[in-house]
Amino acid sequence: MRMHALRLSLIFWLRRFPRLHRVTRRISQRIRDLVLGLLRQMIPATVPWGPPKGFFSDYELLRNAKVDGKVLLESQDVPTAAADSLREKSGLKQTHNQPWPIFWTLHPQGRLIAKSLVLLDKQKRLSREGAFGPAAKTDPAYGNIFLPPPTRLHGNWTSIKSQWEEGFCHWFLDGLPRLAILPELPLNTRIIVPSRLAPYQQQTLQWLGLADRIRPTEEKHLLIEHYYFCSLTSMTGCYNPFAVQFLRRSFLPHAKLEYEPPPRFYVRRVGKSRPIDNEHEVLDFFRKRGWAIIDTEQLPLGIQIRLFSQAEMICAPHGAGLTNLLWSPPGCKVLELCASTYLNGIYEGLAECLALQYRYLIFEGDNTFRSRINLEELERALEF
Repeated sequence: MRMHALRLSLIFWLRRFPRLHRVTRRISQRIRDLVLGLLRQMIPATVPWGPPKGFFSDYELLRNAKVDGKVLLESQDVPTAAADSLREKSGLKQTHNQPWPIFWTLHPQGRLIAKSLVLLDKQKRLSREGAFGPAAKTDPAYGNIFLPPPTRLHGNWTSIKSQWEEGFCHWFLDGLPRLAILPELPLNTRIIVPSRLAPYQQQTLQWLGLADRIRPTEEKHLLIEHYYFCSLTSMTGCYNPFAVQFLRRSFLPHAKLEYEPPPRFYVRRVGKSRPIDNEHEVLDFFRKRGWAIIDTEQLPLGIQIRLFSQAEMICAPHGAGLTNLLWSPPGCKVLELCASTYLNGIYEGLAECLALQYRYLIFEGDNTFRSRINLEELERALEF
């Protein structure tokens, strides 16, 4: 315990020196990768402990008729992004992850491991699709060395757990869309979900009529009689009209109709990372122009859906609150405020899926992703 506390204290101390912190993390990660690589080579696949040997493809197994299953969609068309697109500027390759097939496969006596509960085969390989494909080596299951005794689940099961299971954005764009595949599976298929569900997560599962079919799961080793793998519908944060259509179809009818939303509003980030230095000035700027100031975390989900579904114009710093663009009508105007040190085109992609009028502004950010908004630039950008 003392060593663990000392390690945490050192990590927090190093964060005061961003460059040293980054170098230390890189060295630590390389040492860890080296040790895990040696263990992968030295420990036979027949030994129950040690890290996974590598990856297999569920999709290839299905194509070669080695497992039962079905492909629902081979690929989703992605519009070409302009050079000045935020998706291109981010460097996250958010327009380069197709084809990404959407499918399901059946695995008798399926073994799921680690917090992300990725499928592990008898050759001690992980499902590449279950670990987000290009990001598979970042999955906690890939570095797992020891497994507790398995918890056995009888009957038919699927899972929406993954390495990115936490947070509002990942729940809607990564977790829930996998349930679009559920009608293909036996009616008595139950669903493995994160161990602690936030109110909005419970609400969405209730609206889908699945509250009595879920199993909040904290175990890190499951052995399942009939495991139905439902593929993720896209690489996280990438263009994904399949997910957008499923989510709008499923949740727009649950908008709180008695709520009368403002047509124009600014979404603030309260007590979050990526802060805005001059937020009080930004809030005054919008109040003087008659805009409402919204904290989405304080609103029930039905009101959030209603708010965004009736919006004419939205401005917000980059953050999970913009996931609610899912509910916005075509033509709605959106301005996203970004720190130069943290660029991500996920919401630009959402806006394109939904035919929204989207713009972004980039302001100089520091190592903590803190930025200061230039109000003159902001005013010009709001003139759509």
